Amino acid sequence: MASQWQRCEECRKIRQIVEFSDDSQTCQECRDRASRPRSSAQAAASRSAVRVTKVAAPTAPAAPANGTLTGVGVPGRGDREVRVRRARLRALEQLAAVHPEEFEELLAAARGDEGL
Repeated sequence: MASQWQRCEECRKIRQIVEFSDDSQTCQECRDRASRPRSSAQAAASRSAVRVTKVAAPTAPAAPANGTLTGVGVPGRGDREVRVRRARLRALEQLAAVHPEEFEELLAAARGDEGL
């Protein structure tokens, strides 16, 4: 069974096979658009139009006055989920340091519940 979808080489849209004629790689809409005559005003405007583009110079990020990076390691930065995860991880590390035996028991029980 042949594929029922094909990508148009002109507009790059994925269209159904019925929108293409025979072995054409261009969809009917693109062929119709290409065969439509342009009005003389459009044709004249496109021939005489001069396009000027300016390339913006890359800007260097502003350096902080005191020479330190801002926002790195500062509380309240980042997504809320990430901050919650970091806080939980720090709390678990502190709990493991303060009560190592109890933490190991709780960890073993949790792993057992998960089948690990």
